[in-house]
Amino acid sequence: MVHRQVSSVVDRMRRLVLTILEDTARRVALSDLEAGRLEKLAADRNRPSSLAERESSARRDAAEGLRSQLVKASEPLDRHFLYNQLEECLYRSRLDNQGSLLEYESVCEQHHAEIGPISLAFLREDGHLPNIPMYRQMTIMKSKSKDFATALRWAERGLEVYGSKALFERTVSDLKKRADICRERAMRGA
Repeated sequence: MVHRQVSSVVDRMRRLVLTILEDTARRVALSDLEAGRLEKLAADRNRPSSLAERESSARRDAAEGLRSQLVKASEPLDRHFLYNQLEECLYRSRLDNQGSLLEYESVCEQHHAEIGPISLAFLREDGHLPNIPMYRQMTIMKSKSKDFATALRWAERGLEVYGSKALFERTVSDLKKRADICRERAMRGA
């Protein structure tokens, strides 16, 4: 039963991601000619385009595509998967662009604001809530920046959302452990 539920969620996510990737691939294919001209220009100036620069550009393009898909999507589960992908893309871009982390936090706040209908849709469809990475990632990110009060808030948000409906117990136990650590450090003021 659980395997079938996970399979259903994975299939839905795979279809949504493929749509986004196809959309991005079309844009990339159209820009390949332009990229060829840019590479020639960079070579002429003795500044070759690096793999890191191309990856950064691909992440920016993917984020742009995800944002536009999010505007169009109305189904809670579709929006959830788009948010997950956009959050991952923005978080991975954090070293390329300082604004990515601020946007990442903003997108996580928006995602959390919509988690009610998303949770209901998952519970209706599968009877459980899957792993929702933003709660763990925001807890980690805020802990690393020594903002333990905010880290604790994100861990507690996740625990409240999951309640007893998490598909994977390890998701809840991980957030509980992180919440305890954040609570202790916030009280110590460390």
